Order: sequence, then C-alpha cells, then structure tokens
Amino acid sequence: MDDTPPEHVGGELSPGSLSSEPSEVYEWYKQFRWAFLTLALIQNVLASGIIYGWSALVVVLGKERVFADSCPLGLSGCEDQRRKLHLVFTLSQSANLLGSLITGILLDCFGPKVCSVLSLSGVGTGLLLFPSALKHNALVFAAAILIGFWGPGVQVSLFHFSNLFPESTTTVAASISGFFQTGFLVFLMYKITYGNHGVSISLLFYSHGLVILSFAFCSLVLWPMKPLSRGYSKIKHLSAALLSDDERDDPTFCFSHISESVKRLSAPIKTPEFILLALWMAISVYWANYYIGTVGDQLSQSFGSEISGEFVNIFNTLLLVGTASIFFFGRFADWSGFPWSLILTIVCGVCYASLSAIPNKHIQIATFVMYSFFRTFLFSLVFAYVGAEFGYDDFGALTGILFLISSVISLSQYSLVRAFEAQYWKLNIVSAVTLGLTLVFPVYLRLRPAQRLVKKKSVLVVV
Repeated sequence: MDDTPPEHVGGELSPGSLSSEPSEVYEWYKQFRWAFLTLALIQNVLASGIIYGWSALVVVLGKERVFADSCPLGLSGCEDQRRKLHLVFTLSQSANLLGSLITGILLDCFGPKVCSVLSLSGVGTGLLLFPSALKHNALVFAAAILIGFWGPGVQVSLFHFSNLFPESTTTVAASISGFFQTGFLVFLMYKITYGNHGVSISLLFYSHGLVILSFAFCSLVLWPMKPLSRGYSKIKHLSAALLSDDERDDPTFCFSHISESVKRLSAPIKTPEFILLALWMAISVYWANYYIGTVGDQLSQSFGSEISGEFVNIFNTLLLVGTASIFFFGRFADWSGFPWSLILTIVCGVCYASLSAIPNKHIQIATFVMYSFFRTFLFSLVFAYVGAEFGYDDFGALTGILFLISSVISLSQYSLVRAFEAQYWKLNIVSAVTLGLTLVFPVYLRLRPAQRLVKKKSVLVVV
C-alpha cells in the first residue's frame, strides 16, 4: 500500500487527491454521505423498473400492438399475445436473477465503480433498443433481457454506501433495496404519460435511456474503486496470506484463481443457514415474480378487462406502501433480529397469496397491500441476512449464487401457468401453501445452538 500522504486542495481532501489509504477515502466520502446516498437512490429507482414496472409496461406494449400479429385479424388483446408478453417477462426476470450472480462477481473482482458503470450502460442500451423493438417484435426479448440482466448490478454496487452510516447500517441497506423496487414508478409514468397525454413511447424510452447513460458517467467520475469502510482489503476473494502486493493491486487477479474462490465459497454454501436461505428465497422470489407478471391477467379473468385496468393502476400505486414501510421494517429487523423479521415477511406472503385466490374485488386491495409488504421485505432481508451471517468478503458471489438458483427455478413459470391452463386461483393456493412451508427457516434460526447466534450486527461488514 502506498503510504504517501494525499495531496490537499485548499486544505481539504478531494476525490482526485486521495491516496490509497482506505480510512482517508472513507472519511472523504463520509463528509458528503447524504449527497452520495441520494444520488445512489435515484440511480436505483431509474434502473430497476423492467420487473417491478411490468404490470404497467405490458399495458403500453399491448396498445403498441407488440405481438399482435399472433392474434386473429391482427387485433390486439388475444391469448397468444398475452402468452408471448408473459414469456418476455419470464425471460427478463430470469435474466434479472442471473445478472445478480454475474454483476456480483464483477463487484467482488473490480469494485463498485466498474460494476456500476457497466450495469448502467447495459440498462441504458436496453432502453435505447426498445423503440426499434416496437417495430421488430423479436427485439423485445433482447431489450427486456438487457435491462433485466444489468439492473441488479446497479443496486449491488451501492450497498457499501450503508457503511457511511454506522449508526443505522441495516436501515440504510434496507432503504437501498427498497428503493430498487420503486422502479415501477418509472413505467407507471410511462403508462400515464402515454395514455393521458399522447406522448410517443419511443420518446419516453430514448429519454430514459439517455438519462441512465448520464448516470453511468456520474458513476465513472464519482464512485470509489473499492467498497467503502474504515478499512478494507483490496481483494476479498482469497486470504491475504496468499496474495502478493502486486496481486492485491490487480483487480483481475480473482479471475485467475477462480478454483480457489470456489473452494472457499464451498464452506458457507454447505451450511444449513445458506441452504435454508436459498430454499426460502427461491420459493419466495418465484411466487413474488409470478404475481407481478400475471396480476393483470388474474384481475381480467376474475372481474373483466375494464375493472382490471382500474385495479392494475391501484396495484401499482399501492406498491408504494411497501417502500414507505422499509424504514420501519429496518428498525424492526435491528430490534427483533432475523427470525422474527423472516416470520413477518412469510406471513405477509401467505396472506397475499391466500387473498388473491378469493374472487372479490374489494379484498384484492388487501392483497395488493400484503404483496407490497412481502416483496419489499423479501429482498431487503436477503441482502441484510447474507451480510450479517456471512460477512462482506464474498457478498456479491454469495448473493449471486442465491439469485442464480432462483433464476433457474423461475424459468418454469411460463410452463406452470400453461399446465394449470391459467387457472390462477389454483396457483394462488399452491403459492400460499409453499410459502407457509418456508417457516422452517426462521424456526431453525430460533432453535439452532446458541453459539451460532453470535454474528456481526452490521449488515455490510467490510474488513
């Protein structure tokens, strides 16, 4: 490590004057922590919408007659068109989960700056591709997959900023996760602007894409090369005893020792905690994404297309309830611990799945609220638990493995809906039962030997 003191500009540290001393980098960023957190949250919202905003976006794509050539006489709204659009969602959400693994590796190997710039560039490219995809429908798959795949990298490259708030790390980390899910607001605005004001959808996609690319430039200039903390090693993959000074300064080093990384990762992924976490997450993510991808069809099937359109708008609006609750949920998690936080999340999931099977439109308002809580709490807990249980050394790789497992399993959604002949009430009952079975995870955490309960309190511990 270079021990040369940093140069000073006007007696103050600046990004360009920082030495490689981690504490100095940390202290400089901490001076402006609220500004960086605000910028991070805005990036998070703008780059995450393809999955969370699907229920609003699919309405616009239908009106733009995407895949309408599959319908008799080319009339939009037929079953074949809906199935193809659902296939787009299935593939993009699987790409979203797979992207968590790849971008997690990018984060661990190259740091948050590189991960953020590449991820934002990928999302921006996908958005700029969409206008062409509206004319050549086959490109819809490529555009949606690009946005879905690179979206997680935007989020995962931001979690280290929670270390700038040592007094409330869990709450800040949960807020970053929660804001990622507010990306649906972007595509909800697409729908409102397109439907009520006649703005070209191509103009909306182009504008959104250019804004995302401008944020990629901001990350290139402002984001640190390494995760922020009062002290951190430059490469997290191998024991420091195995690394020479030159290797520590080479971010590509982790790729050349991938087998050793896999050996090291084999220890945490074989633990009961990781196995149960992976099972709980795979089941929860599967049903969470299933619902957001089919909510419009479910409502249309039960109450007709006119009421369906109205209630999809209500659903999109009520997703904000979960986001608004994230601060209180973070505080609850800090106070009660992970077992009770998991139980609360699972109960919300079982409630939403059970209520969605009841063909009463008024009850569906409660379904939307429970779903909003469930989805928001779910992803907040995944990131928080991995950091607290396993530390931050391989945070990106471990969360990536979890999302990869969920990605592979989620590919079956399209076939499952077809197998049940789109009888959604039956699928909703199955989801309620399987979500209830995941209570085995928090029960295990409560009953495991006491010595295993001594863990790091900080969600993102970087040492």
